[in-house]
Amino acid sequence: MKWILLLSVSIISYNLKAQVPAVFIESSNVLGVSSKNAALAKAIVDMNGDFRDDILTMDKDSVYLEIQMNDGQLFKKVFAHPLEKGPFTINAGDLDNDGLNDFLHAGFYDDINIFHNQGDFDFAKMPATGESIFAQGSSLFDINNDGWLDAVITHDDAASIVLLNDGQGTLVKEDLIDFTTTPASDNSGNYSAIWVDLNQDNLLDMYIAKCRAGVSDPNDPRRINMAFINNDGSFTEMATDMNLDIGEQSWCTDSGDLDNDGDMDMVLINHDAPHMILENKGDGQFEHHINFTDRGPFTTYDLEVAIQDFNNDGWQDILIGGTKDYLLINEGGLQFKRYDNPFGSKNASAFGVG
Repeated sequence: MKWILLLSVSIISYNLKAQVPAVFIESSNVLGVSSKNAALAKAIVDMNGDFRDDILTMDKDSVYLEIQMNDGQLFKKVFAHPLEKGPFTINAGDLDNDGLNDFLHAGFYDDINIFHNQGDFDFAKMPATGESIFAQGSSLFDINNDGWLDAVITHDDAASIVLLNDGQGTLVKEDLIDFTTTPASDNSGNYSAIWVDLNQDNLLDMYIAKCRAGVSDPNDPRRINMAFINNDGSFTEMATDMNLDIGEQSWCTDSGDLDNDGDMDMVLINHDAPHMILENKGDGQFEHHINFTDRGPFTTYDLEVAIQDFNNDGWQDILIGGTKDYLLINEGGLQFKRYDNPFGSKNASAFGVG
């Protein structure tokens, strides 16, 4: 069973392949206060160590935690924290290695807010990092391989920042990755950052989708995506070498083995061109595909993408949300059956998958 948070509506997914590839049944009645409509980030993660997915969500006023009860039959609100501004990103992980997931959120010059999980639904807000940026996205990963989760926060107005864990659960800014563009720019336009093994060396690399408002030239470095190859703790930007230097106002990306060949491909959501599948050829190169649905290429002003096997057939599917939403069911050969508005009356401006 899969749980999806969609515009703060919880939906159950079943495999009914004999009829249609996937059916989503609205179950918003299991949610509490966070069932408000809010086109803000969500996170689906176990926050209390009971091996059940819980829900972190936000509206313009507060961030909420709802704990799953009775195998998903009911969610109970156990935490709420007021917000001064609506964040654009939320992320969860065990920052202090105590076995409980902590979380952070950030947005429009509202600092990077970190909450440590003390257990029993008590969260301690950590002192401000002092890094007040226009955060569009965030990712958690052990960047320096010391056994502690670190963070990358993407910055719309300047270079993204790396926060390394000091071994006590505190995140400290470090200049570990050089985000300088070539040619030179103000290094802005950073939207989403994901960690994925791009070159099959069993080390996770970082791919950043870039978009800069008001910049019309696709060759402007502020809108050209970047790929940072992990050299066991140091990073080299190699997007051009790998055919990943795309300048089509990309908002987000996700990774998965879409063709079941053993390496990681990506899906890229663009605003100035059709959405793309980036096929990993296994030789350090990526091939671009725009004609990958039964209805041909399509361009939409969408905001989020996730790769999951939604119908449990062993092939990774694609969920896209934003101004409209689409479910793309994998039919093999990098071809997908497109279903518009798969959730009925609700459009998935923001979602989480668990």
